[in-house]
Formats: sequence, C-alpha cells, structure tokens
Amino acid sequence: CALPICVVAIALRYGYFLRFVRIISSRTIYILLPLGCLLLSTVAASFLGTDYRDTVGFILDPLLVAVLMVQLLASRSRWLAWMDSPLLVYLGTISYSTYLYHQLAGSIVARAMGGLPKALVMVPVLAASYAAASISYYGVEKPFLRLRARIESWRRPVLPATSPIA
Repeated sequence: CALPICVVAIALRYGYFLRFVRIISSRTIYILLPLGCLLLSTVAASFLGTDYRDTVGFILDPLLVAVLMVQLLASRSRWLAWMDSPLLVYLGTISYSTYLYHQLAGSIVARAMGGLPKALVMVPVLAASYAAASISYYGVEKPFLRLRARIESWRRPVLPATSPIA
C-alpha cells in the first residue's frame, strides 16, 4: 500500500514528473480531483466488494493519496492553513504510535464499556487510543529518537582511502 507513495517521493526527489507536479499543483481547486476519485473508489469498493478493493483499489487509492499529498504540500492556499494547526501537527507526530496501539486500546475500552451503543463507545475509544499513542510516543519513540541523534553525533566522517606513495 505504501509502495506508490514511496515511488512518488523518489520521483519528486530526483525531479521526475516535474511538469505533472506543476500542473496538478497550480490551482488549489485541483485538489478536488483526487478527493473525488477517492470518493468514487470508496463507493466502488462498497458496491463491488473485495474483488475491486484487492485489485484496482489497492493500486489506485495510494496513487491518488500520493497525488493529493503532493498537492497539499505544494499549496499555499489560506483555505488549507488549518492543516498546519498545532492539533493536526500533534496528531501527525503521534500517528505511528496511534497506528500501533489503536486496536489494542480500542478493544480494551470497548470490552470495558460492555453493551453500550457504538456511538457512545466511540469517544472513549478514541481518547484511549490517542492517550496510548501519546504515552508511547513520549515514553518510547522520542527517547529513541534522542538516542539516535546522540549516536549519529558521535560518528566521525569516513575519510576516503588513500594509496601509499611508493
């Protein structure tokens, strides 16, 4: 699923498809194209089932998300400034930890709340998931990031080998 996004990142890094990137990023309204296609793909997946999802959807959706990400990163629209809000930046910071712990935290809270309606259980499940992600980020991920930075600062640059003069 992440392969198309990686391919797009590499292509952007080395300057491939720059004309395409300039065109799709030239107007903020163009963001609606990948969003609309993602919506259509979601509808198609609900009607066509796993056959669509496992073939077309797993290829098309990540490509559309990659295009959307490029557009969002290139946009300077004031209409999209809310995406740089501290809350969304924080949620992006803990997104990997959220991915790791959401199912565990959610299932524990859902079991503890018994047979309550799902609408009432959703808020505590989200709160528990983000709390677990925050604890993991600050207790595990951030200390390891600091350790990595320290280890990298200890390394000396490797000098090229020189041949002895005869």
